Amino acid sequence: MIALCFTLALLWMIELGTLEHALLGPARAALGGLVLHALVQRAGKRVSVEAHRVLSDLALIVPLPLVWL
Repeated sequence: MIALCFTLALLWMIELGTLEHALLGPARAALGGLVLHALVQRAGKRVSVEAHRVLSDLALIVPLPLVWL
């Protein structure tokens, strides 16, 4: 929850112009990773341990291209 608040505050500060726009890509990637990781955590009881581990890894890797958008 704290990471979500921090990431949203970071995006808000970038939009206001307090921080430079070079941080917008990494902030988007962090927010995407947080959202996907939260979804994986909620579905954790319905999948096997191995599938949960793979989905957790993918939740952190998939948003990386957002850094370059």
